[in-house]
Formats: sequence, structure tokens, C-alpha cells
Amino acid sequence: MSTNISKQKRDELVAKIAELRSFISTAPQDDNTGRLLSYIGELEKEVRGKKYGLVFEEHREDIDEILETNTPVLTEELGLYVDNGGKINFLIEGDNLSTLQLLCKTHKGAIDVIFIDPPYNMGQNDFMYDDSYVDVTDTFRHSKYLSFMLSVGIEK
Repeated sequence: MSTNISKQKRDELVAKIAELRSFISTAPQDDNTGRLLSYIGELEKEVRGKKYGLVFEEHREDIDEILETNTPVLTEELGLYVDNGGKINFLIEGDNLSTLQLLCKTHKGAIDVIFIDPPYNMGQNDFMYDDSYVDVTDTFRHSKYLSFMLSVGIEK
């Protein structure tokens, strides 16, 4: 199986397996219940086993809530215009998440490349994605950061 799941999801699955084991244990015992208990034991061993890899956890950031009710607006700086022989290239300066969400709505299917300077966790108090949101002892801290990057960069 080797499914890579988050600790929270793993704990939820282990709890459900315990419920199944309890239910089957109280049922009349025969060859089928014995096999089911054996399968449940194998499943529990697999779920509890240590896995390696990236875990993309689904969660919402404060900015997600803000963007549900507020739409960012692009403003053109005519003084920065460069004639590129009719080809349109543009630079957007702003919050990566709000910019990408706006582009998904306004330019879907029309963009070839997006280069993003990702938000680095610098530990500053005014930074929305500050390190303090994820405890340094959290074994999934890198996965959570990558999940954040995934959520702002790829439309599902």
C-alpha cells in the first residue's frame, strides 16, 4: 500500500480501524470474522507504518478567507510600458496568492509562463506566512510549506 498520509489522517484511520475491530470482535466468531480480524490487523500495521515523502494537507489560510469576499485589482503603470512588437508580456508586483487567484479568473488558459519569487519565511511579525504558523518541531512543516506553495501555484 505505502500510502503517504498526514499524521492527523493516520490517527483518524487508526481510530476507525479500532471501531471496526471492536464491532467484529463482538460478532459471532467464525472463519469469516477471524479472516476479517486478520485483515484489519494487516491494515492497521500498514497505516501505522512510517512513510516517507511529501504530504500535501488541505487547509485554508487567512488570505483565503479574505479573497473570498475581496477581489484584487490589477492597475497598469503606463510609464513602465515596453513595446515588444505586439507581444504582450507583463510584470505584476503584489501578493503571490491574490495575484495568482486573480489571474486564474481573468487570464485562464492565456498565460504561458509565470515566474514567482516565493514568500520566504523570514520570521517577521507582519509577514502573513510567518514561521510561527508552523511549529519548528512539526515533522510536516516542510510539507505544509510546500502545500501552501501548491495551493497558490496550481489550479485544481
